[in-house]
Amino acid sequence: MNTSKLLFFVAILSLVTPKAWTATDLNDDEMIGYEQILKELSNTPTSSTRGSARVEEDPFANVMLHGGVGMVTTFGQAHTPDGTIQYNQRGIQATLGIDLFSANWIAECSARSFARADYENAQMSLREFDIKFLYRDSVAKGIGYRLGAGVAARYMTVDFMGTHTEYTTPASVIGAGLDMNFTKHVSVGLDLSSRNTLVAETGDRSSIDATLRMDAHF
Repeated sequence: MNTSKLLFFVAILSLVTPKAWTATDLNDDEMIGYEQILKELSNTPTSSTRGSARVEEDPFANVMLHGGVGMVTTFGQAHTPDGTIQYNQRGIQATLGIDLFSANWIAECSARSFARADYENAQMSLREFDIKFLYRDSVAKGIGYRLGAGVAARYMTVDFMGTHTEYTTPASVIGAGLDMNFTKHVSVGLDLSSRNTLVAETGDRSSIDATLRMDAHF
């Protein structure tokens, strides 16, 4: 009887032990897979994290537009076949600009129109379109400066002693200005600029301009 019981116990043990090993191996695999899933979940950004990353990397997040109007006074010379005119004209300016993915660099387009003015033996009118690239920064709270350069197209009409002459002149523009910011969205400024012709075959010559402007930022 003792021998029969021993053989029976060995047979049962041989059947149960492989199943126990197999179950243990499956449990280890399941634990390893569970730990890998936890690691992947912990390294996966949440929707709020992904949203904040998109906001920080969005290049348009801090881009602002600005538009404004201004009063311009220009001083210069015009050379006609019949003589030279020293002119001093007043006009209005409309401006539209955009930040160049930076709070310091902007691009700006302007259109100017000067009323027809009468001089001795002459009448003159002037229109102008320009584009400038500007650098701006602050010098104190609410006060800033700007420096820039660009190109302009000037359209001048001169009637001098019975002679009608029209000039279309490309010119370079350099200038500097001061800004006073009343709020984040409203500012006023004063600009001084110089315009110099890029071609010799024109009666339009260099000029110096002063502009008082008001801008809205949005």
